Amino acid sequence: MNTPPSGARGLCGDGRHADNKSATDATRNHSIDWIAGLLTLVVIVQHIDDLSHQSFWWRECGGGKIFYFYMAWFFFKSGSFEKDRSMRASYRKVLSSLVVPYLFFSILSWVLWAPGYMSSHGWSLHWLLGATIMRFYQLGYIPNDGPIWFLIALIICRLMYPVAKRYLRNNYTIAAVGWLLAAAYYAVYHSVSNPQYVFIALPQGLMGLSLYALGAQLRESQYRWQLYLVSFAIYLTALCIDDGFTMNFSRAGLTSQWLAWLTALPLWIAGVIACNNLIGRMPQWFFRIFNLGYIGRNSMTYYCGHFIVLTSVVFVYEKMGWTHPVLPLPCAMALLCVVVLPLADKLLRRYMPWAVGLRA
Repeated sequence: MNTPPSGARGLCGDGRHADNKSATDATRNHSIDWIAGLLTLVVIVQHIDDLSHQSFWWRECGGGKIFYFYMAWFFFKSGSFEKDRSMRASYRKVLSSLVVPYLFFSILSWVLWAPGYMSSHGWSLHWLLGATIMRFYQLGYIPNDGPIWFLIALIICRLMYPVAKRYLRNNYTIAAVGWLLAAAYYAVYHSVSNPQYVFIALPQGLMGLSLYALGAQLRESQYRWQLYLVSFAIYLTALCIDDGFTMNFSRAGLTSQWLAWLTALPLWIAGVIACNNLIGRMPQWFFRIFNLGYIGRNSMTYYCGHFIVLTSVVFVYEKMGWTHPVLPLPCAMALLCVVVLPLADKLLRRYMPWAVGLRA
């Protein structure tokens, strides 16, 4: 069984131009790229379902249940590519591969969102600035690219890991401390009479730190048969139990039951390991026929850009009143993503590689 090669790519950041060929390309584990592409599509389909009043059949097909671990996978994957670097080099990598794309897509989405918001609030600059500041204060990002919460959480995680590694040293200890601190935020949040979100990117980053550290620790041992079989059994069990045993990562688990803080992490890890092993044992022709690896290797545009496309379609259909008898809202969303995202990715990687975390 191949283990992941050194050098992460796509959404989790790798910082080199995607057109360059690495010496490790011949031996890289293409299944990781394929899974990243699949789970990026899972995110897009779920958001189409969330934003459209007409169901895209996602929940009816059990998609959310099957891929309950999908956001945890990206943190785990990023940790599995962790390299020994100086703290200075680590922070420079975070700046170029994550902070710059976070700022680029945040500003782009805000510029597209602001006119529509102002038109419904009397063109008041006061309301616009207030909504922008409040969104950042509560969630860690400005309107209106909601999925970008993952980037700020990963940035926080990647900034904390070198410090945690220096003083705690052991990845299991780092994972435990990160999870306990996130649980402490949960306890404080539910201890007040009228709880309000306050920069929940912090507990998201702490939860991500736990997954990141476990990814770094289990990067090779996750492919052992014993761990695979145990993880697959736990994953199958998770499919049969109530959703209350897992949690909503995008809200830092604050809307989840307290029991989820005991069960979510092992259930997530089991799902991640089961998925990596199941897909990783597919023959190479499988990855050539179903070429999701391209999306996985270049997922920054697809992940950060799809919500901008989707909300633009919603604005045209619902705010401007435009409808199409043959093209209902969910289908229009899917079609525009198929057309716009690959084109945007090509253009950004060619003319503005820094915007997607790549070096020119």
